[in-house]
Amino acid sequence: MTKASPVGNSESEQQLALLREENRLLREELDEWVVRAGEREKTSKRLQKSELKVLAAETVAQIASVVVNDVGLDDKGIVTLVIHDPERELRRIVESEPPPQAIVGRSVIPMHDLSSLESLLSTPFSPYLETLNPVMLEKFFPGRSGQVKSTLIMPLVQRGVLIGSLNLGGIHADSYTVDMATDVIERLTAIIAVALQNTLNQYRLRQAGLIDPLTTLNNRRFFDQRLVEEFDRAQRTRRPLCCLMIDIDYFKQVNDAYGHQVGDKVLQRVSQAMVEQMRSTDVLARYGGEEFVVLLPETLAVTAMDVAERLRTEVAREVILLDGGGEITITVSIGLSIIDTRNSTQDTPRTLLAYADQALYKAKHGGRNRVER
Repeated sequence: MTKASPVGNSESEQQLALLREENRLLREELDEWVVRAGEREKTSKRLQKSELKVLAAETVAQIASVVVNDVGLDDKGIVTLVIHDPERELRRIVESEPPPQAIVGRSVIPMHDLSSLESLLSTPFSPYLETLNPVMLEKFFPGRSGQVKSTLIMPLVQRGVLIGSLNLGGIHADSYTVDMATDVIERLTAIIAVALQNTLNQYRLRQAGLIDPLTTLNNRRFFDQRLVEEFDRAQRTRRPLCCLMIDIDYFKQVNDAYGHQVGDKVLQRVSQAMVEQMRSTDVLARYGGEEFVVLLPETLAVTAMDVAERLRTEVAREVILLDGGGEITITVSIGLSIIDTRNSTQDTPRTLLAYADQALYKAKHGGRNRVER
């Protein structure tokens, strides 16, 4: 009978040891996958709830609130939205929305030019998981870039066009890694893109009937709505409300002498000159023809007079070049009225406007290019 070789036994034991070690490693790997699958399922269910919230959102602020509070794979991470804003209309949209607008300032980043974002993303647009340099970190996580140790930049694409990005900043280096799967969050990103575009389009549709197409200022319909709102607010807060009625001097003569195209150019240049002097709380509108009107909420008469004089001066500085050579300058007459609800209970929104119109009549008959109260 042949005895087993000690060497053979040794080799078998080594093989068994290797198999046991391999099985142990496989079990650990399987356990890790089970944990990951559980975490993935939890994340998927949480993001599905976020999807429903985004779909129910009606404003940019509500979308931003869902993004900031519900999205992200790192509990203490930072989430922001970049939104393409070439016409700088985002501020106007947010101001027209009900609360919570405050969250927008912390989480929504309007970008006039998306070239810096496009430089990160391959075409077709795909997620970016590389480490951002400090300049780009500050661009996508302004004021909080120092906390970000890893990033995931998800492109927001609508009908093949890049409209922004969902930016996830992790506080740990391994929160977002180059080998991680992003499909769980891609669906939510697509829904956010659609929701944002829908919100922007709804705003544009509302504004289409409230904007003067030539000057792009608010029109009379918009002003009439805001006049009632601001008057009611002045009564509640017991704060003064001022109104400026503005008329371009000798505008008919400009049309007669140079034609309506030059007249349109005058209206546009005067509008732009006045826009540059407005505060964010002021309401400027084209009231009709060559007449404009401004509401100055919570403004004392002396301050309103300063605003009116500044408007008059800036318009007078405008030089309008004619296509055939030569140039013209324009002046405006301004009537100012004020209602202090602390001292008056008989006035109405129409009264404020009528007082400004009377003051404008006084300015025009007093020599034009002047402010009267």
